[in-house]
Amino acid sequence: MRPLIAGAGEHDLFKARFTEEGTITYEPSLRTFAFRVLIPAGEEDTEDLVMGQAEELAAAAIRKLGGEYRDLRSVTTDLSKIKVKRKGR
Repeated sequence: MRPLIAGAGEHDLFKARFTEEGTITYEPSLRTFAFRVLIPAGEEDTEDLVMGQAEELAAAAIRKLGGEYRDLRSVTTDLSKIKVKRKGR
């Protein structure tokens, strides 16, 4: 766990930058982490399928950093359903 604690500054929420591989953030306490990734999905892809892909990527990212996890909880957002209010319309 020491490598995770030592690298916590690189994974701080306020310093994080989105990457194609996904972005992992966590605090030095190592109690929780967040993993954000964009997974393009087609009409035939189910939410469960996409969520499964995201969870596999999150697990791999944690293992790559030398960490472990349990009680994984996930949230999805379908970007095609987000309505954007534009000013001046």
